[in-house]
Amino acid sequence: MRLLMLLVLLFPVLSFGSEADNRWFEEQQLLAEQGNAFAQYNLALMYGKGEGEGVLKDDKEAVKWYRLAAD
Repeated sequence: MRLLMLLVLLFPVLSFGSEADNRWFEEQQLLAEQGNAFAQYNLALMYGKGEGEGVLKDDKEAVKWYRLAAD
């Protein structure tokens, strides 16, 4: 019962975290597409590790963003 109550109380916080992650990823992607090297590097890290809400590990995509960030 205590676990259920804890989950009910934490659900809004956990949901907010994923929404914030989505927003952050979308902002980074927009900035990266505009040529922001820091955002390009961030995307490369996310794709390289498969970290972030809905981001799958994709080495090809990671290399693309690393190259753009380096240029």
